[in-house]
Amino acid sequence: MKFQVVYKKSEWELRQNSSDEHIRKLIKENGPAVGRWKKSHETQSRSLDLVIKALDELGANYDSYYRAHLDGEIDADVVIAVGGDGTVLETSHYVKDAKILGVNSDPEMSVGYFSLTHAGGFKNNLENIEDIPVTHLQRMQVAKDGWTIPELVLNDVFLADKEPAATSRYKMGEKRFKDSGHLICTAAGSTAWMYQVGGNPMHISNTKFQHRALGLRNAKSEYADNLAITSLMREGMMHIDGPHIKYKFPMGTVVEISAGKPLQLFGDLEAKRMDFLNNQ
Repeated sequence: MKFQVVYKKSEWELRQNSSDEHIRKLIKENGPAVGRWKKSHETQSRSLDLVIKALDELGANYDSYYRAHLDGEIDADVVIAVGGDGTVLETSHYVKDAKILGVNSDPEMSVGYFSLTHAGGFKNNLENIEDIPVTHLQRMQVAKDGWTIPELVLNDVFLADKEPAATSRYKMGEKRFKDSGHLICTAAGSTAWMYQVGGNPMHISNTKFQHRALGLRNAKSEYADNLAITSLMREGMMHIDGPHIKYKFPMGTVVEISAGKPLQLFGDLEAKRMDFLNNQ
């Protein structure tokens, strides 16, 4: 079995050499966030070390990559995502047939909804990997004017004007919209951003997509197997699973959303979802 470890860098690592003068000053003066960054960095470093140590002790065949260096489909049987939900999301865009095993590298700072375990429990899970249930998560495939973008969407797609304070203008069929943008999510994403804006949690096995207009009073969620949305904005933008992946969505551009290949994730995600909802 071939493994690939994908890890994140801590805020401390990323901020130390920042080009932002304010951040450099904050670090130099040991500002209020710096202690938290350092503590989290130490925890995440220990977590990655424990994962690598466990793989070495078990004689596993593996490679490791910083998540920002991923640039093509991952060639492995199991991808070990060491970080938080953002690491699993980013990694999922490069996974077609492999299964993902999420390791929460800092449980105090990250929810780790997609994670199976923390670093302390990783070796035991790896030794018993054949017995761990696998959840299949429906993803979205997105085409822009007939061109299919390379990323399969695990959580959500957001279509809006380039400027957050501007009115978003678009249409679906003959219906025209003027609002703050349109959010479309999978079942996995229905307890993320969609949940926070009043959407409904969906059972993890649901293959439909939930979508709703944002910024409209009394807006309600609708459900679909596929969608086609046309931009009526001079400078629209399409965001994929958060702020890092985005595509221009200018006037006349048509975005089509349909079912993509499901992601295989180790763990019983529906059970975790129920625990989350019951504690709200």
